Amino acid sequence: MAVKRILAVLAAVVLIVGAIVVRGLLDDDSTGAPPGSSGSPDDTTAGRDEPVELVCDSDLAVACNAFAAANVNITMTIETYASTAQAVRNATFNADGWITFEPLDRIGDNQLVSLAIAETPMVVITRTNQPLDCPTVTWRCVGDALNDGRRLGHTDPRTTSSGLLAVGALATGFLDTGDFDSFDIDDTDGFTRWLRGSEGAIDQRVVFAATPPLDLLATRPNNVNVVIGFESHVASLPSGAGVVAQTPAKSVVARVVVALQPELADDQFGVATGLRQLLVASGSASSGWYPPSASKHGLPGASTLLGIPSKAGLS
Repeated sequence: MAVKRILAVLAAVVLIVGAIVVRGLLDDDSTGAPPGSSGSPDDTTAGRDEPVELVCDSDLAVACNAFAAANVNITMTIETYASTAQAVRNATFNADGWITFEPLDRIGDNQLVSLAIAETPMVVITRTNQPLDCPTVTWRCVGDALNDGRRLGHTDPRTTSSGLLAVGALATGFLDTGDFDSFDIDDTDGFTRWLRGSEGAIDQRVVFAATPPLDLLATRPNNVNVVIGFESHVASLPSGAGVVAQTPAKSVVARVVVALQPELADDQFGVATGLRQLLVASGSASSGWYPPSASKHGLPGASTLLGIPSKAGLS
């Protein structure tokens, strides 16, 4: 009986020691992080073995390429908003995130989660010696001036976000608000005629081929004397460039967002933070970019905005 008790105790000791050894081996092979994680608190790829795939609006290519170059775990594809918007609308967008402008991130019934990055005001740019004849610069006054013979410049709204936002900003002028939809457009007398008159002031053959149209103020004065663009476009000009930028009343802002797949919504890879640091230079306004505000962007919803170029005769 004593021998059996001794053997039983020895067996129990062996089992306990074995369990401790196995647990020790498991602890040596794990840091407590989820499977696939390196466990390092500084590893931005934690929980993920493959690179983060992002699609970037072509209007933001410089910042996006700089961000990708500084982050080896990021792959960046640059394409026009029109190409990405179609994939998002058709539910065939498979990348991890889309860097674009509000309200394009809300196209269709997508489940992407948007994080605001930075913003720059939409401005009207003229030569210093050719100011707009507006007591107060408004989007309505800008459109009226274009209907009266001023020559317009902006990028192509059918392919570029900056052009689409420019046409959208003009549209807010006639309706005196950005809170409208396609039904409001159809029900408002004179809207289409006024907008087509404004956009009819653009020499598409010359202007849409130029990058950026702002250059045309100096190089093609007979073709362009009013440009709609971003404040950041003007900020990059050298001093003494001979142009003036004005922000119309009831301002419209070009707000950059990264629309991420739901599982990446906490920005664990630092996309929003990294791009914000690139665009907003140390909190300075010298770049024309500012931290995102809580105010509305001043434009209609995505589906309405996308329909405005055709209303302007640019389809």
